Amino acid sequence: MRWQNVNIISESDIISIETYLSTITKDDTVILITISGTNKIILELANKLSGVTKLLGIGDKGCKFKETFDNYISITFEESNLWGINSIKAQLTMQSLDYIFVNWIIYKNKEKIIK
Repeated sequence: MRWQNVNIISESDIISIETYLSTITKDDTVILITISGTNKIILELANKLSGVTKLLGIGDKGCKFKETFDNYISITFEESNLWGINSIKAQLTMQSLDYIFVNWIIYKNKEKIIK
């Protein structure tokens, strides 16, 4: 996304994530994904970042902390069907994020396209 002047950090290691927290500003958007809707690490990160920056959550419709996010996309998951193979897990995650970012770019440039 550097061609859109957007820096993206995709990270799943909590220690690495902790190193980025101090660099996040109100102008950033953080997307947190919780397939189960019960991930304690995601809850902890959402609580730390709530009010600091824009938060988008993606996860199970039964997530108990979705009100922590500025926006939340609810998805019904059959977790056992999705996560049996690591390569499928990674591919689904990246394709979902690609879809979100492409639509964000379209939305961001909509007025420019119409004119």
